[in-house]
Amino acid sequence: MSRINEIKDKVILISPLNWGMGHVSRCISLIEKLRFNNTIIIACNEDQKKVFTQYHPNLQYEDVEVYPFKFSKKRSFLWSILTSFRGLIKHSYIDQRRCQLLCDKWEVDLVISDHRYGFYSKRNHNIFLTHQVKLPLAWYLWLAQKYHEKLLRNFQELWIVDDLIINLAGILSTPVENIPYHFIGFLSRFDNNISLNKSNENYLLLSGPAEFWGILINRFDNEDITAIIGPAEAGDFVSNTRIPFYESSNWLLVDEKLQTCNKIFGYIGYTTLMDLQFLKCSYELIPCPGQLEQEYLKKHTYQK
Repeated sequence: MSRINEIKDKVILISPLNWGMGHVSRCISLIEKLRFNNTIIIACNEDQKKVFTQYHPNLQYEDVEVYPFKFSKKRSFLWSILTSFRGLIKHSYIDQRRCQLLCDKWEVDLVISDHRYGFYSKRNHNIFLTHQVKLPLAWYLWLAQKYHEKLLRNFQELWIVDDLIINLAGILSTPVENIPYHFIGFLSRFDNNISLNKSNENYLLLSGPAEFWGILINRFDNEDITAIIGPAEAGDFVSNTRIPFYESSNWLLVDEKLQTCNKIFGYIGYTTLMDLQFLKCSYELIPCPGQLEQEYLKKHTYQK
């Protein structure tokens, strides 16, 4: 965490990837740690901005395009990446030009990209925020890891979102040679969570692609679920379960519920695991189908 505390009197441009709100969630915590001693500009899309402004309404916001990605329900996440590869590469150049324009406009000192490979400036100091330095791939896909490392070298340093002692990400957060790095600990909007009286409420969190929400509901059908929490478009989807539904667009309200809850069910995303370090509640999490990272995290977490 000391690396974050060293940064003062800087104009910082931060941009999170648009694949899932976990990137937004951890950036909320990062911004909280940086904003008092620095000027923060957030580059994001409209959906991300709606969440950011609940926590940081007075910061400067700039629009950026989303990374194109088409998820395949019948294929793995890796397959979806490969079939979207050309579009992703093309967009990385668009992202780089947009980043440079914003750096010039705001006279930026430091760029922080939360897993946006193309969001860096050739004339500024750039940081890549990630918990996943090593990809969870089979040995025969070593070329994908090498290409990943090549993209990381566009940044002057890596901020690895993990704790060296707890090692929540396992081998995923293992540094690689010749890329400067700093372990900055966990980033969670609950890291200042005060001790509250726990309730008996258990929540099912609908996250990940909408195609797989049904798997979560079926998997935990026999559990004592107090309410389902998910995006607005899930309202009709869960209406036949007769379980109360809370729309997750109001993150502050959801935060209050999670801080006192007894147990959480859902997919085992890394941001969820970080949050659980501070929520101190019970949990039962499963990997989202086809996502190799979550399959690894499931194995690693339950071994620990």
